[in-house]
Amino acid sequence: MILLLFIICFPKVTVAQDTYFSQFYSASSYLNPALTGIEEESKLTFNYRNQWPELESAFITYNTAFETQLTAINSGLSINLFRDLAGDGMLTTTALNTNYAYEVGLNKEIRLRMGVRVGIVQKNINWSDLIFEDMIDSRKGVIYNTQQTFGEPVSFIDLSGGIFIYNENYYGGFAVDHLNEAADGFINQEGQSRLQRKINIHGGAKFKNPNNSNRYISPNFLISNQGAFTKINVGIYFETSPLVFGVWYASDQSIVWMAGIHAKRFRVAYSYDLYTSKMIGKSIASHEISYTQTFKKTGKKKKRYRTTLCPVF
Repeated sequence: MILLLFIICFPKVTVAQDTYFSQFYSASSYLNPALTGIEEESKLTFNYRNQWPELESAFITYNTAFETQLTAINSGLSINLFRDLAGDGMLTTTALNTNYAYEVGLNKEIRLRMGVRVGIVQKNINWSDLIFEDMIDSRKGVIYNTQQTFGEPVSFIDLSGGIFIYNENYYGGFAVDHLNEAADGFINQEGQSRLQRKINIHGGAKFKNPNNSNRYISPNFLISNQGAFTKINVGIYFETSPLVFGVWYASDQSIVWMAGIHAKRFRVAYSYDLYTSKMIGKSIASHEISYTQTFKKTGKKKKRYRTTLCPVF
C-alpha cells in the first residue's frame, strides 16, 4: 500500500518498470515487434506470470497474442492484449497492441526483420480501496471521507520498434519500447511523469545434435534497460523432443528453471524464478506459465528461405 501511494504521488522520483517475462521467447512479439510472424504457422499464445506471491501486493500479468505470417509479402502481423495487476489489483495496466514486421534477405545466408508496434494503453487506480490519513479517527478507525484529489484513468498511444537478424545458427535483436515516452501520471505533475523508454538486446545460437535432429542446445542472453533499472539474463535451453528444459541466471539475483513440452500443434512450459536475496527475511519466487497453440496453414505454400529459428520458450 505504501509503495503504491509513493508511486502515485511522487512519480518523478520513481523508476517505471515494465513486466519482464522469464520465458521471453514465448512472448516473442512482446519482446521485440520484429519477431512478429517469424514462425511459418499462425499461433495463439497465452502467458501468465505471478511475481513474488509471498508479498502482500503481488504483481500478476496476463498476455495474449495472435500472430500470423503473411508469406506473400514477407511480413508478419499480430494483435496482442496485455493486462498487469499490481497491489492486489488496485493499480491496473491494460494495453491493446498491433505489431507489423517485414523481412528482407541480406544475402543467401542472413535475413533481417524490422518491426513496429502501435498500442493503446490505459492505466487505472481503484481509489475506493485506498485509505488516506484524513480518513482515520484515532479511536474509531476509518470513518471519514477523504479530501484527497483522485486522478482520472490515464490513456495514451504507445509506440515501439525493433530489428532482428539471423542465419542458420545465430540470431540477435534490438528493440526500443515507448519511443514516444507518453505521459502516464495520475495526478498532474506538469508533464514530468512520463513512461521511460525500455531497450531490449537479445541473442543466442542454436546447435542441433548431428546424430539426432530432435536434440539441440541453445545458449541465450537478454539485456533489458529502463531508466536506472538494468536486468541481464544469461542461460541455455536443452531440447530432446518433445521435452525442453532451460536454466538462466539473472542479475537481479534470481535463478530461473524451466521445463516444457514442444508437441506438433502446441507447446506448454512452466518456469520458476528463485531469488537468492531475502527481501522479507526469506527467499521469494515467481511463477510463470506459457501455452501456445499453432494452426496448420491451408492452401499452396510459397517457397521461401527458412532457417533454424530462435527458441520458442
